[in-house]
Amino acid sequence: MVSPAPVSSVLDPRSIRDSGRLLFSFAYGEWDRALEIADQGCAVFITPSVARRNGVWLEDALSVTTPAGPLRCTVAGVGPTFVG
Repeated sequence: MVSPAPVSSVLDPRSIRDSGRLLFSFAYGEWDRALEIADQGCAVFITPSVARRNGVWLEDALSVTTPAGPLRCTVAGVGPTFVG
């Protein structure tokens, strides 16, 4: 059996915030700080299981694989509903 590929999306963090709880809700973190992180570069919003698997938590660096190669991002939020 083949495992499904992880799902990720590239979205504007302000659009995520403005959607209310539809796209992302925080278990850890908050919007003011998350937007500061996003304004500094690459920010990711992840689930607790993704955080555990990668040994990262709020405001830690996480390397994301892209078609252009690895991209260093900062965990801006941890929550149960959406991975963006």
